[in-house]
Amino acid sequence: MLCCGLRSIEIRRMKWDWIDFENAILTVGKSKTEAGTGRKIPIPPVLLDALKEHKAKELNNEYVFVKYEKHTRMDDNAFYQSWKNFVKEMDLANGAHLYRNQVKNSIIAPDFEPYLLRHTFCTDCQAAGVPINVAKEWMGHSDISVTAKIYTHMVDEVFEQNRMRMAQYAVTKSQQVESLTATN
Repeated sequence: MLCCGLRSIEIRRMKWDWIDFENAILTVGKSKTEAGTGRKIPIPPVLLDALKEHKAKELNNEYVFVKYEKHTRMDDNAFYQSWKNFVKEMDLANGAHLYRNQVKNSIIAPDFEPYLLRHTFCTDCQAAGVPINVAKEWMGHSDISVTAKIYTHMVDEVFEQNRMRMAQYAVTKSQQVESLTATN
């Protein structure tokens, strides 16, 4: 979700034949695109390496993510249980403690949901300079206004960089105006 902007249902339904390991491209199935042809998303090297490693362990499964006890496609319950385990491990890795098998001093926001990783991907596309129409296709949005809503949630660093650009532009413009009025 973080590396390719997938929906949770797309993660659960992902099949190995969606992945072109040679060209590092993921072709997401017909889950939500209007044309029903799927969409192509580049796979970053770190994810491609992890998928190759995971595939070596899951030779007999058509699905990328499976319920381990039955080796069947991951359903909602299994996905959210995996998510809860992931968040717990992130908490512990960042200094939280367990008390009676419950995380204490959690640093992870209680409303941290898988869907936020999809939004982060979209925000990262913006920060990387990916054109909004390309991000729209990668995200599988039918309307660019959906992508634009996410793109408007600028990260502080991008905001600050652009604030500085505008401040410099205003100074330059002011100097140009002063120069013109001084010569007249």
